[in-house]
Amino acid sequence: MPVNAWHGQVLSGGEAVSPLLFFSFQRKGNTVEERIFRAHKGSPFTDAQAAIIGPELYRLAEAQAVNADELPTAVIVEEAKRETSPLHPFFTWNVEQAAQERWAEQARAIARSFQVEIVRVDSGRPTTYLVSGMVSVKPKDEDAPTAHVYVPIATAAAEPQYVEQMARQLLASYIQLREKYAYFADRPAFRRFAHVFKATAALEAAAKPPTEKAS
Repeated sequence: MPVNAWHGQVLSGGEAVSPLLFFSFQRKGNTVEERIFRAHKGSPFTDAQAAIIGPELYRLAEAQAVNADELPTAVIVEEAKRETSPLHPFFTWNVEQAAQERWAEQARAIARSFQVEIVRVDSGRPTTYLVSGMVSVKPKDEDAPTAHVYVPIATAAAEPQYVEQMARQLLASYIQLREKYAYFADRPAFRRFAHVFKATAALEAAAKPPTEKAS
């Protein structure tokens, strides 16, 4: 738990950058951390909304009487039911609409629930791949009624537009993992991954265009 934490506007040269972007300031001994809450890439929320959600969830976590900082989803829902809660506007309170959204989430969970073992034989040598059976992509039709659809893995592999989307998804996932590793790198449990991220850092540097390397 933080020894000293507070929230305020992010400042640049003494001027507020945004009236809705907040940070948490935490002191642990001689360590100082500034935390700016931003929305995950692909999240349905904006940075401004994340600046409301993040500090409130941290506050709820710190307030847990048992197992402080461990926040069950049931507590989040119960808190959000209060109309004065900062989280209240981010929930669907119309029961019929909430049911539709819940069913859609269950459909997504079902689509993500299975893997496919593919054995590819090249020149008599078999190679086995264990991959997701279906992948989430943006539909080719820009006028489609949904932002994302699920397609079988073989279909995705055969369509360049889908392949490009998956490559961007993989890069985003890698960057997220790299940032998480960097934050925990000094913890003994994470040191076992040092050689992996050292190698990928070298590959990243080699893959950058010449102008980007120079900068």
